[in-house]
Amino acid sequence: MKPSNHNESTWRTALAIGGAGVTLILYILVGYLIGSWLRQEWEGPRIWIGLGVIIGFVTGVIHIIYYVTKFMGEQNE
Repeated sequence: MKPSNHNESTWRTALAIGGAGVTLILYILVGYLIGSWLRQEWEGPRIWIGLGVIIGFVTGVIHIIYYVTKFMGEQNE
């Protein structure tokens, strides 16, 4: 009799969800840092920081969507 992989699958799903949250936080943080750097370099308005955060958020969401579709494709096989 082959042991069940249900427990393994549960842990893998939990790690994927946690990893997606960490990934999103990192993208937002990088966007903030780039926005701050651009504001400081070009002596621009504070909107650069906000735009950096928004671009980081959007990029992170796109990456997570790509990751989830890839992950779901592996689950169906």
